[in-house]
Amino acid sequence: QESADETATREELKRRFGQAKTLISVQHMLSKVSAQCFRKCVTQPQASLDGSERACIALCMDRYVDSFNLVARAYGRRMQRELKKGIDDADD
Repeated sequence: QESADETATREELKRRFGQAKTLISVQHMLSKVSAQCFRKCVTQPQASLDGSERACIALCMDRYVDSFNLVARAYGRRMQRELKKGIDDADD
């Protein structure tokens, strides 16, 4: 039998692990997007980026982040519907 303190500690560890996984996923996505946008926007690498390259990279990154957020919201809504459906089915 697990004590209340052990249960709280276990739940806190799960929460922190989930946060760490999320952070790693976001870092991976940003790294991948940065590389893709750089390849798309910088055709002749030089010592520094010119204004049009900086603008292109910023817009490219914005599009990826907007797309990611759109997909994440849609996925969240779908998961909520599935969870609700599962709960409703269990009540029948």
